[in-house]
This record gives sequence, C-alpha cells and structure tokens, in this order.
Amino acid sequence: MEGEGFHSAKWDANNVTHAGNCRVYYLVIRVCLGGLLSLAGIIGNILTILIMNRTTRPSATTRALLLLALTDLTVVVIYGTMAVSIPVLNAIHKAELAHTLQLHFLVYLLPFGQMASLICVFITVVVTRQRHLSVCHPHQLRTKNQIRAVYIRIAFASVFSVIFHIPMFFQDRIDGHVLVRRDFANSKAYTVFYAIVAVQLFRYVLPVSALIFMTTGLIRALRKQSRTKDAALRRNSGRAGLTMSLVVVVLVFIVCQSFAPARQILMWTHRPYSEAILCGASLFYFGPLDLISLLVNSSSNFIVFVLCAKGFRRILIAMLTKRTTNGSHSTLPRADAYSLE
Repeated sequence: MEGEGFHSAKWDANNVTHAGNCRVYYLVIRVCLGGLLSLAGIIGNILTILIMNRTTRPSATTRALLLLALTDLTVVVIYGTMAVSIPVLNAIHKAELAHTLQLHFLVYLLPFGQMASLICVFITVVVTRQRHLSVCHPHQLRTKNQIRAVYIRIAFASVFSVIFHIPMFFQDRIDGHVLVRRDFANSKAYTVFYAIVAVQLFRYVLPVSALIFMTTGLIRALRKQSRTKDAALRRNSGRAGLTMSLVVVVLVFIVCQSFAPARQILMWTHRPYSEAILCGASLFYFGPLDLISLLVNSSSNFIVFVLCAKGFRRILIAMLTKRTTNGSHSTLPRADAYSLE
C-alpha cells in the first residue's frame, strides 16, 4: 500500500448533497467500521496472547500463533490510528492539523505498518507450514526443537522484513505542506522492480501460492478425519479444531491480502489514482477498503479461534469467569487445564 487509500477525501463544493454523501460514507467506513475493527483487534489479540502464553505445554503452532497475535496487534494499532484520526480531525474542522498529521503518518508511520504487515504474512506462512507438516506429513516432522525452529524462521522473516522496507523510510519527504517523492523513488527501476514486482512477489504471490497449496492439504485431512470412525482420531477433536481455525484464518488472509494487488491493477487502469478515489470519482468507494482490509485481517483471528477451536473457547471462558479446576477459590486458571490441541 502506497498510502493512496489513506488520503482524506476532497469534497466537491458544487454538489453539496453529493459531498455530504461522500463525507458520510468516509466517516462510516473509516471512523465507525475502522474504529470498531481496531477496538476489536486490540482486545482480541491481547486475549489471544494471554491464552496462548498461559499454557505450560506449548507447541510450535501455539507459539507461532502467539507471535502472530502480537504482530497483528501492532498492525491494528498503527493502521487503526491512521484510519480513524484523520477523518475525526476533519469532522471537527481541524483540517490543517489533519493534513499535517497525515503527511507525518505517510512518511514516518506507514513504513512501520508495512513492515509489521509483511511480518504477519511470513508468520502466517510459517504457522501454516508447521500445521501442514504436523497433520499431513507427521513422519517428516522432527519431534525435538520444533518451537526453536519456528522462532528462528520467524526471526529471519522479521529481519528480512526490516531490511526490505528500509527504502520506504527514505522515499518521501515533507516539503512545507506537501509530500515530495525523492529522485530515486521516482525512477522507473525503483517503481517497477521494487514498489511493484518485489512488493507484490513477497507480500502476495509467493505466500498466497504456498498457503493455497498447504491449506488444500489441511482441508483434505480434515475431511478424511470427519469421515473416519476411528475413536483415537475422534478424540483429537482439539487438534482438528485448531487446524480448522488455521484454515479459516488463511482464507480470510487471502481475501484481505487480495485488495493490495487489486488496487495495484486499478492504479494502472485509472490514472492518476489519487484523483480516481476522490469524492464523485469512479473509485471513491474502493479507496478506503485497502486500509480496512488490513484491519479486518489483523482483527479477525480471535473471533475465528473462538468459533472454531473448542479448547481456545474453554480457556477463554475460564479466564473471563475466573473459574478454577478444583473450585476452591476464584483465581485465574492455568491454561494447561484445557488442551488447545
């Protein structure tokens, strides 16, 4: 995302009714929906971190999901701030402050959001690979040091994401009241090979291709297990619930991540794109959705776990009701009293 969907809408003074409709849509999508998603994402990811962290018998999958929730929390805070603050300032007639804040967000905050978002992509691939091997190819999975191996993969992915986004910290600068792109960022080589090819390759094409392959295997394994009458497999309903949760998480991820390449295509077909998303233009209603899709992706995992993972749901209920296994006193329960897998 280059920030186009983050720019505030400009209103057509010659059409008050149309401008009013644009303002309402912008406030509903960015402030109401974006604010609700941000609040839900903050609460949900914190609860997910607490639940995943309390088990005394962690698996590589639950450790990776914990780190995913931590990174999702970062994404929600960054993009939630960007989504809500500017429209609110414009609504209370603080347009100059909103414009200044928007420029600083685009130059200084957006690269950190992009960095955290790419780390989420890599962690999603890592945890799905781990689950795919565990469910579909258990004989290929080493029984020792799996958690350490997951930590190492995520650490390498995080370092790569930081290095990959270094150019984004220098591509723009603030000149007075306008955003100016530096000379190297205006070059055709930078635009084509980095901003388009490399970004879409690492953020969408490669991870989504891998996720589709691995998720297909997980779905087949779940269907096979649902048809079996083996009592041992039926007893592994906790594992199946966590696997189903991960499948749904990946499907939501693929849908939400598809907005970025869709926007890239629209940028080619509607030039200049910054004008195509203004009030009354052809892509005005699409403009904020790129930002909202990131919030949906980073806010929805908790709901998926609650709906699909029975063990996760039990631990959550126990934490919220402060229920203990022996009923002797009201203290926060240990998560290992309930199995996530």
